[in-house]
Amino acid sequence: MPGLDHVPIGITMAGGRGEHTVYRFGGQAGLDMLSVSCDFTAPDPDLFRARLMSAPLGDIGIDDLTSTKHSCARTPERIAAIPWDHLQISFMQSGSARIVGHDREVLITPGRVGMLWTGAPFHYETEGDSRLTTVAVPTKLLRLNAKRLPELQNVLLESTPMISAFAGFIKTLADGTPADGTPASEFVAHALTDLVRAVVADHLGHEEEPGAHGMRVRVRDYIDRHLLDPGLGVDAVARGVGISPRYVHRLFESEPLTLAQHIRALRVDRLRAQLATTMKPFDQVALSSGFGSTDAAYRAFRELELKTPAEYRAAVRLAAEEKSAAANAKTEPDTTTDDEEAL
Repeated sequence: MPGLDHVPIGITMAGGRGEHTVYRFGGQAGLDMLSVSCDFTAPDPDLFRARLMSAPLGDIGIDDLTSTKHSCARTPERIAAIPWDHLQISFMQSGSARIVGHDREVLITPGRVGMLWTGAPFHYETEGDSRLTTVAVPTKLLRLNAKRLPELQNVLLESTPMISAFAGFIKTLADGTPADGTPASEFVAHALTDLVRAVVADHLGHEEEPGAHGMRVRVRDYIDRHLLDPGLGVDAVARGVGISPRYVHRLFESEPLTLAQHIRALRVDRLRAQLATTMKPFDQVALSSGFGSTDAAYRAFRELELKTPAEYRAAVRLAAEEKSAAANAKTEPDTTTDDEEAL
């Protein structure tokens, strides 16, 4: 699956569709089809049945998996083959699952929310029939300190008002999402990303000077709103939020990226999305992504993606065609959004 190996299962399986799609699986063939970033197994493969709602919202994947008893393992071999660096937050709607990872074991029961970082091995096993709704967000969108990512591996989150709000939000999305690439989907993707950031921040806590977190949020909000301005930089951000350029630099000292690298990464994200979903000429998508020139956009894209824009676009198109052909050959997609049938 060239070009799509690094994305959540939802985006992988809905490649080329860009819409809320439902698939049904059965037997060993179904387990094999689900084994994208993890290895799926079942006590009796012949009796395995599953219904997967898959919906992409830009780089974010939403999956709603209802299935019979099964297990899933993200092994070191899978991580090496598919370096999928996402934070995955799951709401257990029914059933329960036991998860082992990062030297601890947690049990997620109905109504509880768990968190996994896919950059490290883990294994989970359901204790019977279950329904699990999951949101997978690339860690680069969350702007996390890379050193703290292991702290997010295999966590059972406390039941707080914020977690209840998150659970309610993704439960609603499991029944219907806006079409990918629309203004509504962009709004939902931003809202989900901000909510996941809040969940992570609440879990990790803040060990920094008073007011720094709030100011960092203001800086990032200013960047998001002015990303398409080619003149956006440290000085422009400092003027826009009313602080000194020196303080802007200090705010990003503990971050994995400098402010300039952060801005460039966001622009490459936007450029990548347009290359994957439109056939607009490169010079047009480069300028509409905030780059001051096509040369600057080309260099940034090749440095971060390790391929040229043309190579990336061709790989995405080929992967979507191959996945669509495979899906059509093995299972008949059902694009309804009715409640799942009893297993």
